[in-house]
Amino acid sequence: MTNTLQPSPMIDAIDLLRVNPIGMPLDELEAHAERVRGTMLGLMDSIMRAEHMSANAAANVRHLLAKLRAHLSALLSFIEDCKVEAAAATEPPPRDTANGAATARGIVP
Repeated sequence: MTNTLQPSPMIDAIDLLRVNPIGMPLDELEAHAERVRGTMLGLMDSIMRAEHMSANAAANVRHLLAKLRAHLSALLSFIEDCKVEAAAATEPPPRDTANGAATARGIVP
């Protein structure tokens, strides 16, 4: 058993909300989304397990959860857009059905 300190889910949430996903590769975006989900679970767990949490602390956690929910929603939408763009970039150009073979070879009638 190790005695390493784990950062609080509240600190993780604040750090994750500061991340700008624009320009991140798709695999990093997906890893970031998983971290956001895990942090949200940690925050929900902290509310459920806390026997003596002040009303102010609980309100702060709920506020962070709301911000993370909005961040995750925007992030998942951005990931989907990136996947659509990547799929469109890898698709071959459409063929002209009337002159299919000639157009596919680059010969314009």
